[in-house]
Amino acid sequence: MAGSKTGQTRMKLSIKALKNLPKWLYFFVPILIILIIGIVGIASSRHSKVASNTQQTSTSSDSSLQVSNQTNQQQSIDAIKADPNYQNPKPGVPYDELFRNIDSYKGQYLHYTGEVVQVLGSSGNWNLRVNITQKGEAPYTYWEDPVYVFSYSPDRVIEKDVIDFTAYVNGTITYKSVLGGDITVPSLNIYEQKVIGRAD
Repeated sequence: MAGSKTGQTRMKLSIKALKNLPKWLYFFVPILIILIIGIVGIASSRHSKVASNTQQTSTSSDSSLQVSNQTNQQQSIDAIKADPNYQNPKPGVPYDELFRNIDSYKGQYLHYTGEVVQVLGSSGNWNLRVNITQKGEAPYTYWEDPVYVFSYSPDRVIEKDVIDFTAYVNGTITYKSVLGGDITVPSLNIYEQKVIGRAD
């Protein structure tokens, strides 16, 4: 009972204290609350704008970096094409000779014609398998002896295209066959190719 009376007494004192507050304070407190809510809202809006601008800047930077990388790659390719060794490549070395003595041909430019038998990748970053030895007699010719070609040309080729190209010899590359076995073949880089026919 004593605790209840004490609580009631405190409540009466609080109500009495509120009644004794100056009247101007009743007007000032709601305005103060509205101002605080407004400031919080503005700060939140500014934070959202900063986050949005940061995201846009990041996207813009990514695009600029991609364009810069493409430009640098194109400049490198142009420099390679201007190399006298590229402009005057050795005639295509027979496949067996190339494969057997691949280390002797590393870093050299060789000229080949071949049939595209597989195309992977995208513009400027193609992975091709190309057969470079033509066998048989017309009209019953066919191609064999695969090389793995990293093509930096923007031009698309498709399977069974016969292409003419100058290649930089990397060495060999090993990849998995469909059945899971390892296949090792010569590895070449090319920077352009010319489609000269079809092997249909």
